[in-house]
Amino acid sequence: MMEEYNDYEEYENFDNSQEIKEAAERAREAALKKAIAENYVKLTTKGFNAQQIALWSISEIEDMMSTITYMIEYFEELEAYEKCAQLVKARKCLINQESYLPLM
Repeated sequence: MMEEYNDYEEYENFDNSQEIKEAAERAREAALKKAIAENYVKLTTKGFNAQQIALWSISEIEDMMSTITYMIEYFEELEAYEKCAQLVKARKCLINQESYLPLM
């Protein structure tokens, strides 16, 4: 005769679901910080030019604008104003469809 399968027994050791949620949130925040840092480095080392922007779709431009705005807010919270200044400059170039030159 087959043993009856009991879901609960498999999960009874997960009494600390709040700890699991907190660990997941820390992992999400770490991944977000890493992505922001990587995007900042790519943007400020590669830049973009007006010809590239002309080839982007409206949704690509909106996505880039949204990403830059999010990054500005993130760095404002950290009081990393030099980074904010660069991102504001990049956003202005994007709005005006001008080239944003990489930092040297």
